[in-house]
Amino acid sequence: QNQLSHIYDRLTDIARHDARTGKVALLGVRGAGKSTVGRLLAKQTKVQFVELDSEIERRADLTLSEIFAWHGESYYRRLERDCLMSVLNTNRRTVIATGGGIVNDSDTFRLLTQNTCSVWLSATAETHWSRVLDQGDHRPMRDHPHAMRELKSLLVEREPLYRQADVCITTDQLTPHQVALKIVDNLGLADDSSGFER
Repeated sequence: QNQLSHIYDRLTDIARHDARTGKVALLGVRGAGKSTVGRLLAKQTKVQFVELDSEIERRADLTLSEIFAWHGESYYRRLERDCLMSVLNTNRRTVIATGGGIVNDSDTFRLLTQNTCSVWLSATAETHWSRVLDQGDHRPMRDHPHAMRELKSLLVEREPLYRQADVCITTDQLTPHQVALKIVDNLGLADDSSGFER
């Protein structure tokens, strides 16, 4: 009886995984590399790429800064959930780059984890910081003398949530290409990545 129960549970897990493999969601704070890795992964595995924040801006016809300034976070979160549902309701295989704070909305995060294979792109605060600066974005330190301390606190606060992802990849010493390869290997996407040079 116990063995049959174990087999049933395993088959259920496999079925649940298969149902979600059409959508891969990348998690992490700003500077994790979600957009860069996501575009590369989508291109090499020949699937659609969606950056959730870009979809939110398009739907609102506003920039993220304008959304937060004029309508507040609750409006942004509502748009985030609506845009995510739109992506999940398509039959297209998709790589989704999520906003860093999606884990803070329990309903939206549950929707994401139940319907995608989620991947946390983990890195140290120093790595996140240097990547953002390398992109030419100097907003983190402008008028924020304690920005690094706040970033470290944010990572500590969100880590238990990010760790709920199906796969966790430490990216500090890896190129975006290497990260994408690890995702392919971890999620068993090798059959979809014949163009992926190793």
